[in-house]
Amino acid sequence: NCNIVTLSLGGSFSGHTLRRAIKRAIDADMIVLAAAGNCVKFVVHPARLKNVIAVAAVDEHKKSWKGSSRGRRVDIAAPGENVHVARRYSGTAEGHGISHALDHIDTNGQGTSYAVALTAGSTALWLQRHGLPAVKAEAQNRQTSVQELFRAALKHTADKPSGWDSDH
Repeated sequence: NCNIVTLSLGGSFSGHTLRRAIKRAIDADMIVLAAAGNCVKFVVHPARLKNVIAVAAVDEHKKSWKGSSRGRRVDIAAPGENVHVARRYSGTAEGHGISHALDHIDTNGQGTSYAVALTAGSTALWLQRHGLPAVKAEAQNRQTSVQELFRAALKHTADKPSGWDSDH
């Protein structure tokens, strides 16, 4: 009963089973987003698949994050550098010698996995704003999938950062 699927994994190829699962999800009116990849010069699979929405990472100045995969297979970019991350560390309570987990928020999060998670949040807000039944009806009226309707909305409303490298 989910509406949004995120994939934070990647490689130079995707297997038949994964491609089939993605197709089934999209056919069932789910929106499938995938991290474009980190520290390689190409968009990795499954983000590279035409039916998947590929998410790259940018910094706080809307410049491509240095580790983000980029190129024409990228559909959207979202913050993926210096992302605030809640982490749990094991440690000792000061002065009490009690061992317990310490909660901590830091800004060390970086990568396209963070960008795809933030995009999934925006996707959920889009679905909530318009309502899933209305989105499904609009997709049907336009003879397209919910996935492609959302991709079109993303591309129509997104800013293209100056100097964005989309040639790879």
